Amino acid sequence: MTRPGHMPTLSAQEMVILELLGRRSEMSRPQMVAASAQRLEPRTLSAALRRLEENGLLVSRTEGPRPGRARRVYHVTAAGRRLFELWRMLRQQLSRIPA
Repeated sequence: MTRPGHMPTLSAQEMVILELLGRRSEMSRPQMVAASAQRLEPRTLSAALRRLEENGLLVSRTEGPRPGRARRVYHVTAAGRRLFELWRMLRQQLSRIPA
C-alpha cells in the first residue's frame, strides 16, 4: 500500500491501464490488451495489475458463472482516478517547458 502523502511512481504500462479504465467502467485483461493499441503486453500485464491493486488504485472481481473459465474484471478506484489526473496534469505542465 502506498504511504499517505507519498505519490507512487507509475510505469508507462500502469498509466495506460489507468487511462483505459478511466474511460470505461471496467475491463478484463483481454479487453485491456485489445483496447490498448499494442501499448500493453499480455505477459507483463498481470504484474502491473497486481501492483496497481496492491496500491489501492484498482479493484477487481471475478465475473461468472459463464461457460468456461470465470474472468477477472478490473475497475479504477477514486484514488486511482485522482492519481491519473495528477500525472496527466504534471505531464501537460512539463510539456510546456521549453527544451
